Amino acid sequence: HLDHTFAAAQVHGMQAICKKIGERTDKLPVILMGDFNTELTPTLLNSELLDFNNSKSRAQNRIGPSQTRTGWYFDQLKEIDHILISKQAPVVV
Repeated sequence: HLDHTFAAAQVHGMQAICKKIGERTDKLPVILMGDFNTELTPTLLNSELLDFNNSKSRAQNRIGPSQTRTGWYFDQLKEIDHILISKQAPVVV
């Protein structure tokens, strides 16, 4: 989970995740998924997630809702659960 309130904390959390990924020596493709507690903002996409594609953009089919209930009310629906794939990954989604 990333912080659910502060954008700066979300960026720092994603930086920590990407740093850990960068420390790997195997150079295998990476699938990064989880409840990020935020939509994929341009700040996140253009800073820490440049090496990843959103699996939705590569999906041949999309089934089911894209949003997650983040509270008790439908006005709190957001797309906060994500599956990202490293750009060099030779996969079909």
